[in-house]
Amino acid sequence: MAMLRVPGILVCVTAMLAGCATSVADIESWGHAGRYERIRNELRSNHDEAIRVACANQLARGSYTWAIPDLIALSQDPSSEVRLASVEALGAFAGREVYSAILQRCGDENRAVAAAAERILKTWGSESVEVLLESLADRSFRVRASAAQVLGRMQDGRIGPALAEVAARDENSMVRREAVKSLGTLGYAGAKPVLYQVKHADESSEVCLEAEAALRRLGGKVFEVKLLVSPVCGGDAGAGKLCGRLVQALEGALVQGSVCDIVPAPPGFKGGTTALAAASQLGAQQVVTVTLSREDNRVTAAVKRMDAGSGVLLQQESVPGIEGDPERLERDVVSTFLRRFR
Repeated sequence: MAMLRVPGILVCVTAMLAGCATSVADIESWGHAGRYERIRNELRSNHDEAIRVACANQLARGSYTWAIPDLIALSQDPSSEVRLASVEALGAFAGREVYSAILQRCGDENRAVAAAAERILKTWGSESVEVLLESLADRSFRVRASAAQVLGRMQDGRIGPALAEVAARDENSMVRREAVKSLGTLGYAGAKPVLYQVKHADESSEVCLEAEAALRRLGGKVFEVKLLVSPVCGGDAGAGKLCGRLVQALEGALVQGSVCDIVPAPPGFKGGTTALAAASQLGAQQVVTVTLSREDNRVTAAVKRMDAGSGVLLQQESVPGIEGDPERLERDVVSTFLRRFR
């Protein structure tokens, strides 16, 4: 009651209470003195953003592992400033739970927080491979993409196959792109068939271009197979000429794209029913035959790829065209055949 009757005293008490509030300077002082338990106690009761940022900064100073749970909790704070400070602080530690917490922040809605997490990821060593591999299946596409990017700079026998699976299957184009780029960086030759498929089939043109670049970086043939391309001559000279033109176009595209090795046909080779036998004699493992059929002014090119030893059909394409437009038929035959080559 006396406080109510004497406003001056009330003001004095209020000012005194305000002076007792914890300040950022207090947190910094406790950190320099090594009073980390005092800082942790303050975290449990103080929700002021500036104080929580200061607490995160000071908890990293001591490099004590018991500070990790507090920093992980702060990495999920509603305040982006607090999350940023906690991520930077967590960068001073190591361990599965630390890696997992930082990876989650790669998908943070605040770009500064996500950038800090990505920067820290790039400093990680081989001990984090297991966590990064697990993160390739994370719900956040940003986390998956970051994990794929960092894995490309590490060495572990499990990384190549895992990234190849992501490049072929992930639903997000950003994740596929990062997986493709990392496969090229790794030099994982086993990914060449997958990269070839991605190059010709991915719905994102950016991913397709990255796959092409990765294949160039890996070098060599995509498929370790020797192929003989053979025409099956029709009954007239026009069909035979167009058939030969398509054979040359296919051979040129396969060589230019480093798809596989081409076994040259011997002089005077007519193809037809002798193609399989000739392929075995020439050392080819597979045979591609090109046959033409006509109906009015339309022409259809039938392209088959078979195993030379067993005759098993591996690929079959039927490409329609117009009699007077051989260039278009040539382009369509080549693109269809290459796109579906497996």
